[in-house]
Amino acid sequence: MSISRRVLWVLGCCLLGSTLLTGCWGGPSVATLEIVTVEPPPGLAFGTQGPRIERVSQTELSIFFSQYEDDPRMPDDVLERYLTDPALMAAQAAMIRDAITHVQEGGAPLTPQELYELALRYTEDPGTALILCHNVLKALARGRSPIPWERVSGDPLVYLLDGQRVEGANLPLHPEASPTGSRGQPSLFYQFFSPSSLGQY
Repeated sequence: MSISRRVLWVLGCCLLGSTLLTGCWGGPSVATLEIVTVEPPPGLAFGTQGPRIERVSQTELSIFFSQYEDDPRMPDDVLERYLTDPALMAAQAAMIRDAITHVQEGGAPLTPQELYELALRYTEDPGTALILCHNVLKALARGRSPIPWERVSGDPLVYLLDGQRVEGANLPLHPEASPTGSRGQPSLFYQFFSPSSLGQY
């Protein structure tokens, strides 16, 4: 994907924007996220290249970032190009599984940089990796998405990933994590992602 430094900066900002727009932000003090683009590790999980978004339009990205996926103003081709393409969907679901495993193993909540490097396990393209991050963050913040991740209960806290239950009570709580969103609602978001980096504190 041929992508300028400016578009990479915009995509990095959208990692934070996805949490602001979905209710996980805790206050008015917001710093721009800086994502350092790095080379993908050798031996990608999905082959030599992984998914790659070949055509990028700033107009399309603006539509995609500003609308809900089920909004009638969202063109089907834009939704497929940036979210529901089967290769992207497979990578996004795999990233969520990796995040769950990371928490189950006692890992600290991921910073934006660590999430970006996680995405590079599944694509060698930096721009595509940032879009994967955006989509995963938005799905986990909302608790619903075309990605097969769905919150089905708040008490007890239960999600489904590809139909398999993920129960909040069964996940260890790292000292740097939080079991609630910024409004006090039960959520796994800040067990997966750093509260200090993504706006809760």
